[in-house]
Amino acid sequence: MFAKLTAPFANKPNDFTRLISNSISFASTRTKEYLVFKDPEGKFQPSPQTLTQVFLMNYITQSVNLDLTDTFSCTSMTPEQRILLGADWVWAILKKPTKNPKIQIAVQVLHLPEREEAEERAAARKPISESIQMAQMESRNKNVYERMVDFCTSIGKDCYALFLFFGKRDDKVQGISIHPLE
Repeated sequence: MFAKLTAPFANKPNDFTRLISNSISFASTRTKEYLVFKDPEGKFQPSPQTLTQVFLMNYITQSVNLDLTDTFSCTSMTPEQRILLGADWVWAILKKPTKNPKIQIAVQVLHLPEREEAEERAAARKPISESIQMAQMESRNKNVYERMVDFCTSIGKDCYALFLFFGKRDDKVQGISIHPLE
């Protein structure tokens, strides 16, 4: 299975969809390994944030393996930026030789409600920094999806939103879609 995901292919300069799909497929497969692992003691239960970071780490690894470092960049958002902008990270397809963004993809990872509720309960026990409180106050009138749309709209017509849905152990349906915001 992994041989397919890591198989070399002709690196066509304008075939961004295929390049992104390859890296997403690789990262999704690796992240799913964490979801299906059955700990005999039942102690291994990765948090939604951990799964998000595992996905991103594997996406970046695959991008490096495909030698896309001159073509793609990834900007991970700070906790405050996540709250204000609604994105977990932004991928950019770069113009050569300037390395200015040609296309940007704002990515938001969504978890099933039971995972989100568990994360919210854990977060409620932690002290919140002043900058996080300010970001929450600033963004209180819009939900995370509206903030993501506003963020992409502010970038322009070359910004796309990608929502990654993470499931739970025995989910049968899986999929990824990229939608331009109009």
